[in-house]
Amino acid sequence: FNFDALTAKQKTDLETDPPSASRVGDYLSWGDARVGYLRGDRQNEGANALRQRAGLLGDFANSTPRYVGTPQGVKRDLDPYPNDSNIGTLLDDRRLYSTFKTAYLDRDQVVYSGANDGMLHAFSAETGRERFAYVPNLVMDDLYEYTQPNYAHEMSVDGSPGINDVYIMDNRAIAGKTVKVDGKRWRTILMGGLRAGGKGYYALDITDPDTFNTTDMPNNILWEFSSLDDSRLGYTFSTPNMVMSNAKYPDSPAASDNRGSTDPLVDPTDQRDNRWISLFGNGYNQCVPVTDPVTAVTSCDPEATSSLFALFVDHDGSKIWQENVDYVVMDTGTAGDGFPNGLGTPRGIDADGNGTVDYVYAGDLMGNLYRFDLRDEDPTNWSMTQVLFKAEYVAGTPQPITIQPIATRAEGGGYVVIASTGSWMTTDDITSTDIQSLYGVWDPDPTRTAAIISKAKLVEQVFTNASSPLYGYTYRTLTANTVNYGNKKGWFIDFDMPAARSTSGVEYPGEKAIRNLLVKEGVLFGVTILPSSNAACSTAPGGFLFSIDAKTGGLVVQQPAFDLNGDGSFDIYDVNPAPSDDEVIVDNEIPAAIRIEDGLPSDIAIIDGGKSEGSKVCYQTSTGELVCSNANVGSRFPEGRLSWKELSE
Repeated sequence: FNFDALTAKQKTDLETDPPSASRVGDYLSWGDARVGYLRGDRQNEGANALRQRAGLLGDFANSTPRYVGTPQGVKRDLDPYPNDSNIGTLLDDRRLYSTFKTAYLDRDQVVYSGANDGMLHAFSAETGRERFAYVPNLVMDDLYEYTQPNYAHEMSVDGSPGINDVYIMDNRAIAGKTVKVDGKRWRTILMGGLRAGGKGYYALDITDPDTFNTTDMPNNILWEFSSLDDSRLGYTFSTPNMVMSNAKYPDSPAASDNRGSTDPLVDPTDQRDNRWISLFGNGYNQCVPVTDPVTAVTSCDPEATSSLFALFVDHDGSKIWQENVDYVVMDTGTAGDGFPNGLGTPRGIDADGNGTVDYVYAGDLMGNLYRFDLRDEDPTNWSMTQVLFKAEYVAGTPQPITIQPIATRAEGGGYVVIASTGSWMTTDDITSTDIQSLYGVWDPDPTRTAAIISKAKLVEQVFTNASSPLYGYTYRTLTANTVNYGNKKGWFIDFDMPAARSTSGVEYPGEKAIRNLLVKEGVLFGVTILPSSNAACSTAPGGFLFSIDAKTGGLVVQQPAFDLNGDGSFDIYDVNPAPSDDEVIVDNEIPAAIRIEDGLPSDIAIIDGGKSEGSKVCYQTSTGELVCSNANVGSRFPEGRLSWKELSE
């Protein structure tokens, strides 16, 4: 990142509105000095020159840090993953994922996170030292503002990166590696968005931390995709989800990846490799140009539709993006109501367990929960096939779905798709008192199209605010109403609870569950946030951490959800501090949600404690505090990072 190496436009952008003071140091211009500032040089700070900083790093607001160490994929030596190890004679020519995993077994451990200083930062997980910082071209046009003395905080590289090991066509010359016989290799790819910082995504190859140097790093920069490539892309709030698709490389040698398949859309003799894609919603406030037929004035379509994007990860960054060649767009056909509609983060589903994404669930600003079908090997046939449900608290007023749904297998077949409503990205969201909800909707057969499920077909579960704290915790109980999937289609919870000891009114109008949802051993965990006058980073009212039955939306019966007294056990003492000898746990007294005081909670993570030992649900508040609560859910599976497929089941 040197001024001399920048393009003419990038140099011009950095020269915008230069300070009136004299420069310090051997810089040729203020653009050159600003590059030095961004690299950590502080000699031009203050004295009416560049902004005086409290520290070198910008703030990490909404970008969740991602850890990368040993490759974590499982069962990737099996069909339809590449499993023919006879192509080529050198170790680097072998196609097995296990060979790739062995080669990078001891690679340096690195943590990646986007910041609002215009950079993606990579830190050593062992020492905390920065390995590199990457400035996407997407943010270069206004990066100079970050150096201004009158700088007002703005979002920049604010999106959480998506990371996966992918098998892609890759003919780049990589130091120490031979070019594959068939032009493909396993690589660890990072793809990040900007959230409110802009309308675009960037992709980096982070396979080998030994290449994080000035000589090799330029080769790790793969491509960028922005609203300049497709105007339907809005602000990129959607975390990209990189998965193996059912699309095929043309005429490429591979193991017989579909042998024995009974899927009517799959050729059981097909021996071509599958292509990897990145899935994301089109985001918000897209600007699709429309021309008035009378005035001939071109402006942004105020009611543009929502859509799902699927980008092929192996795109050659030196070429122009072509729709239906390098990416496909699956339009929902649903327009906004006086504003452009936008699709949130999608959830991919591997229905047959072979490693490819078959269906996708996602919601939009108009409250629609969609299913998309991606089973066809021809990506131009991928499409939205079903509106499952329309979220409304008041009839005719949509509840926006902006977070990623989560799906769990239903006992009667298909999936219970869980989605929460609400938005936390506009100034109006800060003070909105609109009632939001949490829904679990049954999609019994993703291969079929059925009528939209009405809210009347869902069973209501109700939180109740307890009248007094327990061990210092303000808490809520939850109903355990039966959901009979023979005649019902799911469940819902409205966040319209009155205050304790009251039967009317709403204690926290505008409460919403707009952080990530996680399911572990059939238990759904999440957090709500309460409306605040400060949406970013100061002390705020907080929210609630909840634990509910993913299948019913109700209480996980006859077991305390949290170890409130901190004795390491989940028992009646977590419900009643002084039980009688023969007292049993009463469901309507069990805390199913506990209050988060002071500060808005972030996305949650679950740290596995092992079978029958419980787990910890952790989050960070906007005050900077890391909080972990002991939760009553063990694990039947080994501890470690879960893949996108396992999380969807």
